[in-house]
Amino acid sequence: MQGYEIKPSKWLSFDLKELWKYRELFWFMAWRDIKVKYKQTMLGFIWVILQPLSFMIIFNVLWLKIMSPADLDIPYPLFAYSGLIFWGLFSAGISGAGESLISNSNIIKKVYFPRVIIPSSSVLVALFDFVMTLFILVIIIIYYHIKVRFFQMAGLFSLSILVAAFSSLGLGLIITTATLRYRDFKYVMPFFLQAFFFVSPVVYPLAVKSHGTLKFIMSLNPLAGAINIARASFSDKAADWNMIGFTVAITFFLFIVGLTLFRRFESQYSDLL
Repeated sequence: MQGYEIKPSKWLSFDLKELWKYRELFWFMAWRDIKVKYKQTMLGFIWVILQPLSFMIIFNVLWLKIMSPADLDIPYPLFAYSGLIFWGLFSAGISGAGESLISNSNIIKKVYFPRVIIPSSSVLVALFDFVMTLFILVIIIIYYHIKVRFFQMAGLFSLSILVAAFSSLGLGLIITTATLRYRDFKYVMPFFLQAFFFVSPVVYPLAVKSHGTLKFIMSLNPLAGAINIARASFSDKAADWNMIGFTVAITFFLFIVGLTLFRRFESQYSDLL
């Protein structure tokens, strides 16, 4: 029986041809994870919707006590819910990708395939959950009679999804590589994600909590960029293309760094698990 030797890849070598060859495995693993996640649950996909919806109601009651509606361009329930669903996509993508290799260690030790398929399929599961939450988003838009420009909304909202998905995958690849070498990162993850929630404009506008240098530092957060792009698709104001370009550049950088590190140390994963 002929073996397959996994060698360290060159820097910035992604072997896209090989990834395309295993594309069917990518879809299979994503669908498997979706079925396992919702197997033997009474409410199924409804759980995905209940979490951001319940938090939106809570923050709507609490936050409006200390913030004037004049600070926002859109109704606060739409503001909060849009931030919460993108937070859910981002955090689920990072945590799923970060833990994916350890949870699939038996497969990795037995069969060869591009290992990046595993964390990538975890992000696809997070995207599937995100799509389920969009039904409530549409209902909120209709309820508040938000006038949207269809092409602007479709373009900006799609871009915000790509930013959230690829930035979470990039960070997830970095974290899963670090976790295999240093298991301490498994305990750091909850604090890391919690910090991202508080430094992102999930339930408050970026301008409310930050000014000058602090606002610039917070704008380096790709989740903040994704949320602001999504909210711009609902607003009558013109989109801030400087902010959009900056966010896309950061997302691309994180994704390339994560993928490069992951591929570079791929040959060591079987020994580390």
